[in-house]
Amino acid sequence: MNERIKIYLAGPLFSLSERNFNRALAQALRDRMPSCTVILPQEHANTIVGRRGFMKNMFEYCMKSIIKCDVVVAVLDGPDVDSGTCVEIGYAYANKKPIIGVRTDFRASEDRGVNLMVSKACSQLIWLQNSSIELEHVLDEILLAVEPLFSSNLMER
Repeated sequence: MNERIKIYLAGPLFSLSERNFNRALAQALRDRMPSCTVILPQEHANTIVGRRGFMKNMFEYCMKSIIKCDVVVAVLDGPDVDSGTCVEIGYAYANKKPIIGVRTDFRASEDRGVNLMVSKACSQLIWLQNSSIELEHVLDEILLAVEPLFSSNLMER
């Protein structure tokens, strides 16, 4: 198999802490899974920000990247899941992509702290309710969820 597995990393990117977490998670996935390509939309945004048509270009880039990916890993933190992330989850779901939702936020509300529609669209929901959780543990849980996808259908292509 010459094709690399593609992971689309969806999540909010409006605060410094969100962007830093996304970057750290993407790099940790790349380090631990060198046979994978991790698509982090904020990296593309950094290369085109300020250009004419930026918003349209970003939207199209994200939708095309979801179509091309093998699995979506979605960060579901916050009092409410980021609206852009919800669109990405919905689009991935409609296109029959496996979605692994990751929640490190220990606030509780609906279905383990996540809106019912979002949680049920996820193939798997990783819920890490611990205020002392570290990135390594988040990564371990994601890899446990992603590995069966790679070793079955995706690796047979």
